[in-house]
Amino acid sequence: MNNQNEIKIVGKGLLLAILYAVFIIIVLNQTGVVNFTGGAWFISRINYLTDNLGFSINWFLAALVYYFFSFFKLKMNLRNYETHPQNEKLILFYNSSVEMCITLCFATGVIYTSIGIISAVTSSLGNLTQEQALREGSFGILSKFINNGLLTALLSTVVYGIAGYILRIVKQIFLGKSLIQFSIWLKEQQLCKYISAIEKVFREAENISQNIVTIGHEVQHMSNAIERAKIENRSGGYTPEVNNG
Repeated sequence: MNNQNEIKIVGKGLLLAILYAVFIIIVLNQTGVVNFTGGAWFISRINYLTDNLGFSINWFLAALVYYFFSFFKLKMNLRNYETHPQNEKLILFYNSSVEMCITLCFATGVIYTSIGIISAVTSSLGNLTQEQALREGSFGILSKFINNGLLTALLSTVVYGIAGYILRIVKQIFLGKSLIQFSIWLKEQQLCKYISAIEKVFREAENISQNIVTIGHEVQHMSNAIERAKIENRSGGYTPEVNNG
C-alpha cells in the first residue's frame, strides 16, 4: 500500500515537472532564446501553434500547471475528509481553484480572440489609404488580415475552447463521484449543526419556562405569607397608633 502511494506521488510529481518544463520551454521559444527545429510533424505543429497563438499559450500553460496542482491536491483531500473534517476548507479551496483554471482557459480564448480580430483589422485596414489599397490589392489586404491576427483569433477560440471542455471532462471523470459524496456529507454535517442549534434553543426555552414556573411558585408563597401575616395581625387585636397632634 505504501509502495502504491509512493508511486502515485512520484507520478504526480513527474507530470507536474513535465508540464512546468514545457511551460518554460515554450516561454523561451516565445522570447527567442530557443527555437524548435526539425521536419517532424510534432515539431512543425508546435511551431505552428506557438507562432499563431502567440503569448496566449503562456497564460494557458500557467493555468494548466496550476490546474493539475490543484487537481491532485483536491483528489488527495477527498480521500480522508470524513476522518479529517478540517480538510473541508481545503477541498472547497482547491475545487474553486480547479474551476478558476478552467474559467481562465475559456477566458484566454475569448480575450485573445478579441485581441486577434483587433490586431487583424488595425494592421490591414487601420492606416490604409486609397492609394495603398489600389497598390496592394484585395489579396494583399486579405493576407495581412489573416496573417496579422485572424489566425490567432480563430485558433484561440478553437484550441482554448476544446482545452477547457477537456479539463472539465477530466475533472468530472476522476473527481465527479467523490465531489458528489463530499457534497452530501457536507450537507449532512450542516444539517446536524442546524439540528443541534435548534435542540439547544429548545433546551434554553425549557429552562426559561422552568425558571418562570419556579418564580411563580415563589411569588405565590410570598403572597400567601403576606396574607397569613395580615390575618395574624387582625386576630391579635393590633391597632395602629394614631397621632392626634
